[in-house]
Amino acid sequence: MLDGVRPTRADLTGRFGLSQRLAVRVGALLSTHVEFTAALLELCRPGSALEGLLLKREILAEAAHLDTARLGVLASGLELEADLAVEEQERKRVVGLAEELAAEAGFAAPPPVGDPTALALTPLDVDPLAGLMPQMGPSAASVMSGEELARLKLTILTAVDSRAKVEALRKLRIAAVPQNEKGLLFLRAVSDESPEVRSEAATGLRSLGLDDATASAVRTLSEGTPAEKAAAINTLTLRAADSGDAERAVVIAALAADLR
Repeated sequence: MLDGVRPTRADLTGRFGLSQRLAVRVGALLSTHVEFTAALLELCRPGSALEGLLLKREILAEAAHLDTARLGVLASGLELEADLAVEEQERKRVVGLAEELAAEAGFAAPPPVGDPTALALTPLDVDPLAGLMPQMGPSAASVMSGEELARLKLTILTAVDSRAKVEALRKLRIAAVPQNEKGLLFLRAVSDESPEVRSEAATGLRSLGLDDATASAVRTLSEGTPAEKAAAINTLTLRAADSGDAERAVVIAALAADLR
């Protein structure tokens, strides 16, 4: 199944690098219940054939009935970087790369038991704050000494300087540290008083498998304008209603921090 995202305008022009014109078009399509996958948006850079396709009048005019065949007709003559697909889901249509559908079977295969690279967003029990932690398995081979890791933990959990916490979170994200330790520390940081720390924690959680739309909304809640924050709160509230324990734990922590 194609996983559509609902990014903010700031995400479209910043994270995905879209032109202002295409960001407007994507926003208009979102209002017609047409979403795009993150993989597709990453290819829609200014001047690309994909940008030209999405800016065609017919895309917006026919949004309610758009399908893979029609998209192929509209793309004829354009040198696209990848084949596209449209998937009709409940109350929406998602446009993505055909390759994403082919990859679904591979990603759906369960990882070997004890695989240290397995997704860290696996709930252990009914405690929502513990939901982010994975089942315990062998630790990943680490290039970070125990003393260095202890200093990182201490900084993230107790430091007053937000810049020091952000730097510690960045180091943690790329360090060969067991996934369960990363997940717990990032989760705690999502409820930090500093917007910069919360934003960096959201980036870390995304690296462990947190849904793109949720991670984006958490970052917007920390960095966005009042209007963007209001939209992010709405997004997080909706996602909390139908997400698993792990994702719900992140949403609760982020919303609680914003209410301070």
